[in-house]
Amino acid sequence: MRKILSSLFILMLATPVLADDIDYFQQYGGGRTNTTSTKAPDYYEQPRVVTVAARTAPVATIPSDRYQTPSGFYLGGNIGMAWSDFEFEMNSAKSILSWSNTTWTTLSLNGGYIMKPINKIAGMIDFGFVYGIMMDSGRAIDDDVYNGGIDTTLFDVVNSGTGGGLISEYPKSLKAFSVGGQDGSMMGYHVAFGLKDMWSAGNVTFTPSIGYRSITQELKVEDSRAVFIEVDSNGNPVLYVASGTADGKTIWGIVPWTPVDNNGDGFIDGYVPSNGTGGTPLDSFYDMLSGTTHKYKATWAGPFVAMDIDNHINAANAINWRLEFGLPIYSATANWPDRGDLQHPTSFKDEGSIGQAYHIGAAMNYVGRITPKLDLVLGVVYDYYILSGGDATTNYDLSWYQDQANNPDSRITQADVDYIEQTCGANGSCKTSKEIDARYKQIGARVGIVSKF
Repeated sequence: MRKILSSLFILMLATPVLADDIDYFQQYGGGRTNTTSTKAPDYYEQPRVVTVAARTAPVATIPSDRYQTPSGFYLGGNIGMAWSDFEFEMNSAKSILSWSNTTWTTLSLNGGYIMKPINKIAGMIDFGFVYGIMMDSGRAIDDDVYNGGIDTTLFDVVNSGTGGGLISEYPKSLKAFSVGGQDGSMMGYHVAFGLKDMWSAGNVTFTPSIGYRSITQELKVEDSRAVFIEVDSNGNPVLYVASGTADGKTIWGIVPWTPVDNNGDGFIDGYVPSNGTGGTPLDSFYDMLSGTTHKYKATWAGPFVAMDIDNHINAANAINWRLEFGLPIYSATANWPDRGDLQHPTSFKDEGSIGQAYHIGAAMNYVGRITPKLDLVLGVVYDYYILSGGDATTNYDLSWYQDQANNPDSRITQADVDYIEQTCGANGSCKTSKEIDARYKQIGARVGIVSKF
């Protein structure tokens, strides 16, 4: 009897485990049928005790081929916002022009093709396009004060005595500061070739690539408000005095203002003309200019290398980091439409060869699966471009200078026109080496989708 009771007790303990085991295999495809036996245990039959290991709920894991992305085409797009600063500086002209705190609305398209793997290495072709519109924000500043101002000695020659020719030069500089509204657009593209998921470490894969990237910003200054003042080498304002005529042309002399400290406290209380009588401040004035006063179109274009790092969290979620380094060629054209002494539409041309500029880019994206063929992408991106020592070409309008030389009341003489032609050539184009430094930085946020097919 003790043996029968012991067997019944063991069977009671084992039965729930066996039933649970049958249900599990039915649910997950074991193919077993849950039937209840009515046969009484045989007196001599030892019941079979089954031990079932502890189980956990099934977890979605990354398939073994997740690290080798399937071949095929992909195409996506995104919209975003970006914020940027652009500045270029003229070294000898001592002028700085900047567009600060600029806000952009951007639209991007990208696509490509991942090839079938050969020896577990898959090539890929990637391309993209971006277009941006500047929003109404920030201010553009043309600063000819901070770095010392424009040296006007070269062509603004002062005559003394008679004869009407080049007799003496008076070193002076023009201090100018103008502020205006901003407007503009940008457009860019890239093409690249890479090796998809070439290396892996745990859930992280690495995709190197090389390519060509171009980005163009067309920037404008609108409705400028400007102050101009001409000073001598000591920083004192200057006046012009008509000292007579020669060959029907007015001869202008320079009269500097002398600073006055009335109470001896070391602070300047004002200025008086050094000749005691005064003169005419020809280059000192305030101006209000309507419409577009500056146009600057800059392009950064050249080769780059990049590395994409993908952290595959699971089969439906991933984080992507991208690092990029480029060596762009810089080219820009400018038009100052209110400057009569310059050619239009190309008043200036700036250039930087490969090696004088570089680009650093970084991005982070979250990729989440919506359907097996469609992903959501949320990302941030940062770009920094810099140019050092680019060449600048100024295109003077010789016909304007000739008209001024023929004007009896103008300070421009025939000697000035001859000097420009001798220095710059018959087309009036003067080139200055290592004149331009430029910087452009931008940070943006975007949301988009990518479809795979």
